[in-house]
Amino acid sequence: MFSAKNIQRATELKAPFLQCIKSFHIVAIDALTEMVPPSSASEYERHLTGMMHELKHLQSNVSGGPVVILSCAEDASSKGKSTISAEKLKADLSAHKIDAVSIDISGKGGKKELGSKLTTCLAIVAIIS
Repeated sequence: MFSAKNIQRATELKAPFLQCIKSFHIVAIDALTEMVPPSSASEYERHLTGMMHELKHLQSNVSGGPVVILSCAEDASSKGKSTISAEKLKADLSAHKIDAVSIDISGKGGKKELGSKLTTCLAIVAIIS
């Protein structure tokens, strides 16, 4: 899409964005510089600091909302040690102090419950067999 040389030149010229010549879409320079691997020690340090900040932000959000586990009751009927079930996954997440909600999507109530949880959930895990 954009060469590292063009991104570096745009950064030096303090351009706020770059425009693609082929598709004419516009991308902010900040978004591009985060994706480009660092080439100097100072860029590496800045990149590492930004990533650490994002990781801390993600870590603080883990306790913010539940993890929604989607499963089908018909699939859960096959019991075995190698089978991953919603109950086992919920118990494992709870052991790590992560709030988890298991929703059976095979019934009508599951779809309504899923709709209400989508706005506040942190992640969705679908168990498909």
